[in-house]
Amino acid sequence: MALLHGGRLARFGTPEAVITAAMMRDVYGTEVEVVAVGADGMRVCLPVGLRRAQVR
Repeated sequence: MALLHGGRLARFGTPEAVITAAMMRDVYGTEVEVVAVGADGMRVCLPVGLRRAQVR
């Protein structure tokens, strides 16, 4: 798996090594929770502390 940032290679490795909360924080500066979903355990990043806009 290749992780790109600004059109450049930031990290390369297995999905388990590349798609981590620490890696997303280091490369993109965002807090996420990484969860495995589905029968094959695909890794998905969920934003932490995402706030919905209040509708008035």
